[in-house]
Amino acid sequence: MIQAKIDNADYIYIEKLRAKNERQLKVMLDTLEKEAIKIKIEQTKLENKLKDKIKKSHFVKDILMERWRQPSQELLEAIQEIQNGGGTVCTSMEEFDKQMAED
Repeated sequence: MIQAKIDNADYIYIEKLRAKNERQLKVMLDTLEKEAIKIKIEQTKLENKLKDKIKKSHFVKDILMERWRQPSQELLEAIQEIQNGGGTVCTSMEEFDKQMAED
C-alpha cells in the first residue's frame, strides 16, 4: 500500500517533468546537483565531527582506565599502615563488625 503511494507520487512527478521544456529541466538538474554537493559537504563535516567526538571519547576512556589501574592515595596509605604493623586484622565479618563498633 505504501509502496503504491510512493510509486504514484513518483509517477505524478515524472509526468510534471515531461511537461517542462529542456531549459527548465537543465536548470532543475543543475540545482539538484548543487544541492547534492552541498549535502555531501555537510555529510563530510558531520562525519569528521563524529570521528573527532569518538576520538575524544577514547582519550577520556583511556584516562579513566589509567586512573582505575592506579590505587587511590587512601588505599596506598592503608597498605603502608598494615605493612608497618598498624591496623587491625579481622578473621571474620562478625569480628570486623565488633571492631568497627568499638572504634
